[in-house]
Amino acid sequence: MLMTMRRLCEDGLAAKRIQGVDKRGFVTTARARREKIANFFLFAFGGSTDGRVDRRSYAERGIRKKPDRHVPPDRVERAQKRHERELREIETRYNQRRDERPRREWDLPEDQKDPWERDDR
Repeated sequence: MLMTMRRLCEDGLAAKRIQGVDKRGFVTTARARREKIANFFLFAFGGSTDGRVDRRSYAERGIRKKPDRHVPPDRVERAQKRHERELREIETRYNQRRDERPRREWDLPEDQKDPWERDDR
């Protein structure tokens, strides 16, 4: 579960942290609230009661199963995505520079070139 440590105000996030965020009771309360809100919306939008969110661990629910091990993001995949993003940024900058540079006369069609410089052979 990921959450902010600041209160949400009309202007955005408050400047001060919520008191007691780093205590176990806060996490337990936050998980209980998350469970209640998630289940409310699941039920309100046609979710079945079988797919409910439960904050309790497998052991607390009497399920004899080990929790899944956390699998971190693949470093190679992240590096490849970062490389692709950098290539797109380079291409974008190149295209912007190309579009901004002044046109040279030899890039112009024949009828737009200076008639005194045109080769009429």
